[in-house]
Amino acid sequence: MEQGVAMGGIEITVSEDNLTAFLQLREAPEAARTVQKIKELLVSKGIRHGIVPDEVVEKYLADPSVKTDGLEVAQGESPAPGEDAYITYYFDTDPLKIGTLRHGGTIDYRDRGEIPQVKKGTLLARKEPATAGKPGTDVFGVEIRPSQPKDAKIRCGKGALKTQDGLRAHATQDGEPTLSHDGKLSVFPRLLISGDVGLKSGHVQFDGDVDVTGSVQDGFRVQAGRLTAGEILRSDITVSGDIMVSGGIIGATIRGDGNLKARFIHQARIQLLGDIAVEKEVIDSDITTSGAFLVQVGKIFNSRISAKAGIEAEQIGSDESRPCFLGVGLDEGASAKIEYLKELKKKKRAKRKKLEHVIEKLQPLSKEIPKKITELAQAQDRGMVERVEAKIKELQEKVEELKSERNTMDEDIEGIYEWSQSSGGYPVVKVHRTIYAHTVIKAPHTSTELMRNFTGSMVTEKRVTRPSDQREIWKLVAVPLK
Repeated sequence: MEQGVAMGGIEITVSEDNLTAFLQLREAPEAARTVQKIKELLVSKGIRHGIVPDEVVEKYLADPSVKTDGLEVAQGESPAPGEDAYITYYFDTDPLKIGTLRHGGTIDYRDRGEIPQVKKGTLLARKEPATAGKPGTDVFGVEIRPSQPKDAKIRCGKGALKTQDGLRAHATQDGEPTLSHDGKLSVFPRLLISGDVGLKSGHVQFDGDVDVTGSVQDGFRVQAGRLTAGEILRSDITVSGDIMVSGGIIGATIRGDGNLKARFIHQARIQLLGDIAVEKEVIDSDITTSGAFLVQVGKIFNSRISAKAGIEAEQIGSDESRPCFLGVGLDEGASAKIEYLKELKKKKRAKRKKLEHVIEKLQPLSKEIPKKITELAQAQDRGMVERVEAKIKELQEKVEELKSERNTMDEDIEGIYEWSQSSGGYPVVKVHRTIYAHTVIKAPHTSTELMRNFTGSMVTEKRVTRPSDQREIWKLVAVPLK
């Protein structure tokens, strides 16, 4: 409560939010207890909005039983909040159903889920714009602005296009619709590879879903929208959608924007934006994700795992293996993706500069040859001009394409950053059997090395009061799982 103004035993106080003024009678003489005197005091205080009618004040003054009670003598109007923008998607945005596992339950590793299909022109998403709130007024007559409602943007990748007003998005081709974790819509066609990605198929680069009935062999690259495979061996994988592996991942480097399911993971380096669900074990791996990391009935040995939405496993560490390093509540996945895009931007800028340098060299040549044609009038020289001009045009188109790709990357970086900031972390490690001593856990505000084993526990970051000086500090504490 703000300090009030007193006059002749009458005191006016105003709440901290300036929305309510209170009248309080102290040792006021009878002559001062008039509506006029109270109005004068309100004016001196600057209170002019929402003042109660005179008869309310008169009734208060005339009732001796309420002299010690305060009267709300003026009441302002709180601002009415607006509504945030929101987007409705017209397809199943999580067909692998990994997102539902954060709250427990079992994992069916054989069930890929029913992957949606759409036709060209299908409505994929609709945005409802934000609505502005209504301003309020405090007791001083000052306008109180409502909080700014949050906007939401429809972002489109390959196979999807939003309308000019930005309120709807449609498929531009037949295929499988997908929504990346940072909110980008795409529609992908499908490529079936019977057998392995190996010498027969070569590297695979496909703007769509790739189904591999065999394995992705050592040394091969796959760039795709969504990937399904029997196994992924020591290969390089970049995927914008989900990854489904019926077997294991061994020695691979994987970057992706979606979810991942696998039977086991050994010696892998993985950076994802989505959730990761593993059936058996994770060994000797470095994994970073903006989602949850789940090995509910499996084990984690000698690995570094960072998961913004928390980690859950049957067992973490052992007496024989080296300690695990766990990060929870930290969005290293989004940071890694942003750094990766920044590096790609640099490479594309360098490539664009080289092309522009070639164009600068070719342009004088294209101007010089026509002079010689005039002198010689030879058809072969005219053909040379056409070839040079065609090459310049081709290079200029590539330059514009690289510029467009860099602009798209800027939008992606902005989208990932906004998404990361808008979604809170979950600094929790759950272990159903044992988490072993010397496991290091890092959370947003603190980190610790466990000095003993914990069984059936949940380790979480909390504010606690330090007994020595009663200061509040952040601490990682272990509590039994219910």
